[in-house]
Amino acid sequence: TLDLSSNKLNFIDDFQFKNLEELNLANNDIKHIGNKIYLPRICILDLSFNQLTHLTKSFCKNFKTLSKLKINNNKLKGIYDG
Repeated sequence: TLDLSSNKLNFIDDFQFKNLEELNLANNDIKHIGNKIYLPRICILDLSFNQLTHLTKSFCKNFKTLSKLKINNNKLKGIYDG
């Protein structure tokens, strides 16, 4: 488990942890998530209470082991190609 909640993070890019199963990024100011995210064993990803406006289909496909994705309290408008 890696807890990076409430750290005033603006974006996540080039983030690689091959054995990480739980990541908490809640309560930041994340507006953008880049395409260089590598978390092959992630099960729980918490992105709640950020400033995300969209997610890409490629982002969603990267997490084959994901069982829980928390994205509440963002400004999400949809999931787009990319």
